[in-house]
Amino acid sequence: MKAANLIPGLLLLIGLILFQALQPLAWQWPTLLWLVAELWVILRGGRLPFAELRGGTRFLITIALLLVANLSAGWGNWLQMGAASLYVLLAVKTLELRSTRDLFQIAALLLLGMGLAAWIRVDIALGIFFVLELFFMLLALLWQGFLDARRSEGGDAQQRELLQLLLFALFFQFLLLPVLAVFFFLLPRTPTPLWHWGGGVGVAASGFSPSLDPARIQSLQLDPAVAFRAQIRGPQLAPAKMYWVGAILWQDDGGVHWQPGQVTADCTRVPQAVWQQKILLSPGHHSYLFALTSPARVESGLPLERSASGLRLRSPQDEALRYTAWSGVGDVCFSSEQRHAALQLPDKINPQILQLATHLRGATPEQTTQRILSWLRGPSFHYSLQTPAAYPHGQSLADFLLHSHSGFCEYYAAGLATLLRLDGVPARVVVGYHGGQYDALGDFWVVRQSMAHAWVQAWLGGQWVLLDATPAVSPGDSTSAASASGQHFSAGGQLWSWLQWEWLNWVINFSPSKQRQAWLALGSLGQGDSRHAQTGGLSAPHLAWSSAGTHWVLFVLLSALGFWWWRERRRHRLPPAEFYRQRSIRLLRRAGMRDLRPGTENSWLCTLPLAEADRAELGAALYRQRYGPKPNTAGEQSLKDWLQILARARRRLRAGVHARGE
Repeated sequence: MKAANLIPGLLLLIGLILFQALQPLAWQWPTLLWLVAELWVILRGGRLPFAELRGGTRFLITIALLLVANLSAGWGNWLQMGAASLYVLLAVKTLELRSTRDLFQIAALLLLGMGLAAWIRVDIALGIFFVLELFFMLLALLWQGFLDARRSEGGDAQQRELLQLLLFALFFQFLLLPVLAVFFFLLPRTPTPLWHWGGGVGVAASGFSPSLDPARIQSLQLDPAVAFRAQIRGPQLAPAKMYWVGAILWQDDGGVHWQPGQVTADCTRVPQAVWQQKILLSPGHHSYLFALTSPARVESGLPLERSASGLRLRSPQDEALRYTAWSGVGDVCFSSEQRHAALQLPDKINPQILQLATHLRGATPEQTTQRILSWLRGPSFHYSLQTPAAYPHGQSLADFLLHSHSGFCEYYAAGLATLLRLDGVPARVVVGYHGGQYDALGDFWVVRQSMAHAWVQAWLGGQWVLLDATPAVSPGDSTSAASASGQHFSAGGQLWSWLQWEWLNWVINFSPSKQRQAWLALGSLGQGDSRHAQTGGLSAPHLAWSSAGTHWVLFVLLSALGFWWWRERRRHRLPPAEFYRQRSIRLLRRAGMRDLRPGTENSWLCTLPLAEADRAELGAALYRQRYGPKPNTAGEQSLKDWLQILARARRRLRAGVHARGE
């Protein structure tokens, strides 16, 4: 790529990275306007009709475009409006690009764009996009400044010089990132109303619905996004045994649409805690928290409502949530109000379903339950996310139980609960998630949206017993969705999942309390008390990261020391006179002297925009350093001073040419 087109090419790359960071906000017509502007600059070689307009005209055009962009994005939709305005301004500044000053303005816009991206995503991709933007923007600024200097001197940039700037940008960012990390770690944090400022509305947003809605859960089961991550302490559980309770549904409308209803938890009997779960919910519109079957208690800074419908928040939350829950083996809370709700039947029931329930009724509640489960798990039933062809507009519960025998978990849960209630067995439907993927690097489980599930709890033998009739999660089905959901990560997937976990823990959720714990742990580590460091907030992986950070700092210091030693050795390897003569040649090359053969200095001096006396002084400084018997530091500084005078003269000359051209 030509030097003139390199800056627009870098800006195109930077804008595409920003486009990825801002999805789905970036899908607007101003993005197309920006893309056309970038391609125009690249293909037309810098001939910009827009830049030739008067400043007032360009300002009015920009205001008009901003107004149209904001109105088309929807007034009051601030994130969409911000993205639209950003790309309009990027398009305008791309067409106006002339010097480093314009590039600094574009850099400021890109910084605002990354700030906007931080409102819509919290994953590690945000950090990767930021690092890439930082590197390419730094390279563009360095190269534009280099081009400006060369143009002022009347010379052209070379590909070799671009490679040098590229290496410098890499080395600079290599040194900058640890400094930014240390600054981030040391920056004082004060809780404010803006502490939970964002939620990642465009990435991995939870789509959980506290109701039994086939269309809703069907869409979740096709979504691979992470719903939450959990660290579990307690007896080992297989993925097939992990049922994450979200909402408990009591109210039946006679079909497959169930609701929580108004049922209180008016008993104080809670199961004995067996498993502790530290859970990090992905951003989304949360009304419920999740925990393993039979939650006993929960610790969270969020206000919760005590009800029999699950761990319900008093007000929905949109940001990522962190809490600790304890769960037991069986729920033994069963009041008279809950018995009434668990046996409540809709006003209208298909007579054929009544006959089916009578046919399946056993001598005891346990026998009835077993007969219904055996029937639903029979060979005539099969699991499918697709609506049967005979019911293009969706099937009812009667269609599923009496005719199609084909459906997904909502139909099996609703059918099982309805038949149990008709036969006098108290039952309720539970919606949540089933299974998990284990990440050994971080020792946590990943639960995805695709693991959304519905099952039944029936009151049997003095406790609520978990019943799952869905064939896809029945025992012995090795090809089931549950089996797939319990598979371990691949090596690359495990590493990526762990990086996401660490990013959320130590960047997105680096709260004042976590900063204080890290300080205490590092202080204890420095004193050699590794046991206290483990309890002070840093686990073994985090201690490894701390050690790696220390090694990184030492490596940077040693690299800087080695570079200084190499420069000094190179300097003293040559005789002083030869060293300064080579330095003078490099200074002349930077000043635009193309022919560096001895004896060509006079012809070059004659082309310079300097007075005769100044040219003579510059020539004398040049000859002393290049051919004199004792070139030294003072002579080099004198040559530099005269070359700076030359650069200023060239800038004045170029400014006068531009003024006459306008």
